[in-house]
Amino acid sequence: MPVLFNSPHSGTYYPASFCRQLKTPLTVLRHSEDSFVDKLFIDAPQTGAYLLCNTYSRNYVDTNRAIAELDWDMIQSPTPPFPPLDSTKVSQGYGVIPRLAYNGQDIYLHKLQRHDVEERLEDIYKPVHKQLHSLLTMFQEKWQMAILIDCHSMPSHNFLKHSSPVAQPDIILGNRHGQSCAQWLTEMAVNLFNEAGYSVKLNAPYPGGYNTARYGCPLQQTHSLQIEINRALYMDEGDLTPITSFTEVQQTMTKFSAYLTDHIRQQL
Repeated sequence: MPVLFNSPHSGTYYPASFCRQLKTPLTVLRHSEDSFVDKLFIDAPQTGAYLLCNTYSRNYVDTNRAIAELDWDMIQSPTPPFPPLDSTKVSQGYGVIPRLAYNGQDIYLHKLQRHDVEERLEDIYKPVHKQLHSLLTMFQEKWQMAILIDCHSMPSHNFLKHSSPVAQPDIILGNRHGQSCAQWLTEMAVNLFNEAGYSVKLNAPYPGGYNTARYGCPLQQTHSLQIEINRALYMDEGDLTPITSFTEVQQTMTKFSAYLTDHIRQQL
């Protein structure tokens, strides 16, 4: 079926050359990963969907950003080959090559070599988006529609500035405030997760990232929905290990995939 589950932030591979550059310990960096999200959706292909998972860590290169969201101040000889994109993510230190760890610590001891950055973009970023584009294009050619579910996890609490941590719901769905997918897809996801006993919120504080915005075009029957799963549902956020409820959450995500692919199969 023309359904693609994409996990851009669950990668755990850190090249040795990257590790030698670190100012922040790897044990700290790992807390920004969407740990085990790829495993939560591992059975999606059995339901008739596709599954694409990044292997490289998002700390090395973040494919859920625009390629121009690059902080050239962190690079030696920073003459950019394309106009830099002045975005909130870049100013916050979380561009396509992140400058900061999740806790605000500098990732790198020194500025990066330009060739290092260009290799990450050429060898990892571009192939990932080539594959995303290829699959969604194939869906359109074969089925005249395409669905992208961009899969993420979120901390159990949102640490807002100048206030106490705010507990997050179980699931946050992002559809770019109705711009990236048809209403039926959002409603289907909300209903399924509510029936499974999960609290669901829309678009706040995660309306959908770069992938959701770039690939979602409901007028052309390409629908993109971002899902954020509360990490406390399935893992210990301290030592980054699955907990006993992991299987239950995994089964819910498989049910979501099956329900979605069955719906599309009936429509086609």
